Order: sequence, then C-alpha cells, then structure tokens
Amino acid sequence: MRKLSACEHNIVLRSASLVFKRDCGIGRTRISDGEDVSAAAAAGGEVLGIMPRHLIRPERAAENIGTLQIVDSLAERKQRMAEASDLFVALPGGIGTLNELIEMLTLNDLGLQDKAVILCAGDDFWRPFVAMIERFRAYGVLRPSVERSLRFATSVEDTMRLIETLLSQTGSSARAAQSRGV
Repeated sequence: MRKLSACEHNIVLRSASLVFKRDCGIGRTRISDGEDVSAAAAAGGEVLGIMPRHLIRPERAAENIGTLQIVDSLAERKQRMAEASDLFVALPGGIGTLNELIEMLTLNDLGLQDKAVILCAGDDFWRPFVAMIERFRAYGVLRPSVERSLRFATSVEDTMRLIETLLSQTGSSARAAQSRGV
C-alpha cells in the first residue's frame, strides 16, 4: 500500500467532506490504515464511507470515524458516491480509480448529473488520460458536457482553489447538481 503524496494528504486534510472506502481517499487513492481519514475527521471534515458488502472481509473500514454505509455492489457504491458528492477529485490510483472517474464523467455526459471532476496530480500521473481526452476531442467524439465538467490541477493549491470556487458557485450545502439516479 503506497502512502499519500503531500498533495493528496493535504487535500484529504483540507477537504470539508470526504467520501472514502477503507483504502480510498477523495476520488480513489490508497491511504494507510485510516490515518488520513482520522486526520480529516479530526480537522472537522465530514467522513462518509461507502463499502460494498463483499469487501468487508478483505478490506477493513476505518472504525468510529464518520458514517459507514454498507452497500450490495460496486455499482451501488458509485451511485451513492455520486449522490453524496458536490464534486469529484481524482487522485492517482489504479483501475478502480479509473472506473470511478469514467463513471462520474459518463453521468455528466448522459445528463444524469452536472458535477465537476478534478484530476489532481503534480507528477503528470493523469497525462495519458488527458492525452486520450484530447484525442477524443480531435476525433470529434467528446461532448461539451464532459469538457465542461473536467478540470485539471497540478498542485494542492490549484485543487483547493478549484474546489473552493466550484463550491462557492453552487453553495456547499445546496446540491445544485443533484444526481438524477442511474
């Protein structure tokens, strides 16, 4: 299990709300034994864990931190994440991260939600994904809804500025871009 980068750690600590799965941070990234989730909770962050039932044994949820919702499937997990979030921040991660990132962009593309998706990586982790998006644009298959919702950040400062700007535009307590279900 890799440790969070400084950028990832700072985003977790400074976020007003955090949706997590035992080894997931904002978006999807590994965290070590819940320490960053604990730090987010200690800093006043609202922590919501959404874990598929089949992962209860293989993965251990951080205990006594915020709210843990147990769901029946990964699809239900993604739907609950979409419903509970004002926006999404994708940190460097694996196939699960990519799956969740594509899901959130797809929900925007289909008009089922209208929520920003921020790619955060100071080390060019998302460069191949950005190149693919640019290729979609060049081929004329990228819809404006995806381009409008996708943002890029190369530092924690850029990411936090984007989060603060986007939340102030919609109001963090009012969900201007409610998920309409999938």
